Amino acid sequence: MADEKKVEVLNNQQTEQTQPQESELVLKEELEAARQEAAEYKDKYLRLLAERENYRKQVERIYKDRAEEEKKRLLRSFLTIADNLARALACEDDGDGLRQGVDLTYREFQRLLAQEGVEPIEAAGQPFDPYLHEAVEVVSDGGEPGTVLEEVERGYTYKGQVLRPAKVRVVKG
Repeated sequence: MADEKKVEVLNNQQTEQTQPQESELVLKEELEAARQEAAEYKDKYLRLLAERENYRKQVERIYKDRAEEEKKRLLRSFLTIADNLARALACEDDGDGLRQGVDLTYREFQRLLAQEGVEPIEAAGQPFDPYLHEAVEVVSDGGEPGTVLEEVERGYTYKGQVLRPAKVRVVKG
């Protein structure tokens, strides 16, 4: 019987020793699972943060593009005014004061356009370029073939892009 008691005591001691080892093992597994779950949440958070930043940049680009398009539209309407002033200056008239006033207005308007990034397209005497010029008439003589003979209406660029092509008479080539 004494041997049985010794075996029972040994079994109890082993059980008591294995139970803490098993609970530590379970706790370690739970800790690892919690760490993995935390890593997944962190990854999702970082992805959402990046998506939000990309969306913000995209919206910002859209607003900037819309503002640029609106500015181009506004500048196109100014060009008509500039054309009318240029035509008034081209007329011979006795009203010297009127001419000076229109001349001052025209120069100020040209300065405003230049300040906003609008530049005139030089056309007369240049080779015809369909990206910069719009041929309104083709003449058979008067210059080198394929060149712009005369500018009918001035063209303009805005930040390197054609805002309005120059309307020109071209020598047939």
